[in-house]
This record gives sequence, structure tokens and C-alpha cells, in this order.
Amino acid sequence: MPANHSVSPRAPSPRFSLLKGEALAFAGMLGAALTVFAELSPALTVAPSLAYVIEHWRAVTEGVWRPLLDLIGLAIDPGLAAAIAIAWFMVMIAAGGRFAAQVAGQQCQTCAIATFGMARASRGGASSPSAPSALPF
Repeated sequence: MPANHSVSPRAPSPRFSLLKGEALAFAGMLGAALTVFAELSPALTVAPSLAYVIEHWRAVTEGVWRPLLDLIGLAIDPGLAAAIAIAWFMVMIAAGGRFAAQVAGQQCQTCAIATFGMARASRGGASSPSAPSALPF
């Protein structure tokens, strides 16, 4: 009888896990850059091939957000679809950076709105974090 060798599954390489976080952040940066460029393209002279890519990108971003917002009864302007898309890409950048930092074993600093209020209070500004105050600039 042959020996029965069992193979234990290997954990994914930390490098591969780091790459996933970096890829998510890179996709967010690429999407945000394309969206901003698509919104600025009417004021710019672009090559026909780039204009083709920009029009399709604009159609894709609007095509993603329009049905989702139509479900709740909101009609959107194409400019609003671009703003929502950029916000989503910023979330992707933040999530990718946090994921990559966690895989690398680094601690991410958290920031809360109350933190800003406490900093203002310690500088002699508002007496409590919830108290309204003027901007420092």
C-alpha cells in the first residue's frame, strides 16, 4: 500500500495580500483620475482615441449610479454621478491603504470628528467638541 500523504493548504503569501490592498488603492486612484479627467475634458483638447475612452468611462460611471439611485426614486445629473463615483473611488483608496497597512503590520491612525473639536478646545477655541465655532483660517 502506498503511503497516504496529506497536503496542508498554505496560507497566502503576505506579499500577495499586500498586493491586493495596493491593487484596490491603485484601482481607486485610476478611477478617480479618469473621472476627474472626463469631467474636465470639455475644457481640454484631447485626442480622438482619448475622447472615445472618456465618453465610454462617463457612460459606465453614470450607468452604475443611475439604476442604483433610480431604485430609491432619485434622478441624478451626470455631474452628480461623477461626484458620487469620485467619492466611491476615494473610499477604495482609503480601504486599500488601510488593508495594505494592516497586512504590513503597521498601525493606522484613526481620526474622528470629535478629535478636531478637542484640538480646537485645547487651543483655546470652543469649550466642547459639539459647540459650533468659526474655522481657524
